[in-house]
Amino acid sequence: MKKLIFPILLIFFLFSGKHGFTQETEVVPIQESPVSFVISLNPTSLIISPDKTGFTIHSANEMDEDDVVTGFSFNTPNMKAGLGFNSRLVQVDLLAGCGSLISGRISGNFFSGDAYCRFRPTPVISVGIHAGFMKYTPKWDFFGLSWSNPDDVSFSAVNGLLIGPVFSFGKRACFTISLDYATGVTDVRTHNGYSANRDKLDLGGLMLNYGLLMRVP
Repeated sequence: MKKLIFPILLIFFLFSGKHGFTQETEVVPIQESPVSFVISLNPTSLIISPDKTGFTIHSANEMDEDDVVTGFSFNTPNMKAGLGFNSRLVQVDLLAGCGSLISGRISGNFFSGDAYCRFRPTPVISVGIHAGFMKYTPKWDFFGLSWSNPDDVSFSAVNGLLIGPVFSFGKRACFTISLDYATGVTDVRTHNGYSANRDKLDLGGLMLNYGLLMRVP
C-alpha cells in the first residue's frame, strides 16, 4: 500500500500541473472611466512680467520719495478642479479654480477657467494645448515698507487670456507643466497727491505653470 502512495501523488501533481497550475489566466487591464473628476495643484507657478520692473510711485511732498517696483515675476500658486473626458488617444479637461499673485509690490487673488486638450502617444505621456482666462484686481502692497500706502494706488480689474502647450507624465496621478503666454493690462490710478510713471501697467508675460494633476476614478 505504501508503495502505491508515491506514484499516486506523482500522477496527481502532474495532472494538476497540466490542467490547473499551468493554465493561462487572462489579464484584464484596468479600464479608465470615460469621465473623471480632476484636481490640479500648482504650488510654485510663475508669471514672468518684464513691464512690472521699474514701475514707480512718486510722492508730491517735500521729501520727494519714490517707491519703485523691482523684479519681473509673480509667484502664482493655484488650484483647480473640474471634469476630464478620457479616451485611449485624447483627454479633454475643463477646470475652474483660484490662486494668488504674489510679489513684493503688487499682489492679488485671481479666478481662472481652463481647457486642456491632450493627445496620448503612450498611456503615461500626453502632450497638447491649454487655453484659459484669469480675472483679478491687483493691489498695491508694500507690507509697511514703503512711503505710499495701499490707499494711495489702485488698479483696474484685469481680464487676461492664456494659451500655450502642455505636457503631462503619469496616469491617474501625474506631473504636468504648461508654458502659456498671458495677457493682462491694468489702468493705474493714484490718490492723495501721488503720481505714477505709467498710466497703464502690463502684468502679462510668460506663465510657467507646473504641479500635480489627479484623476478620480
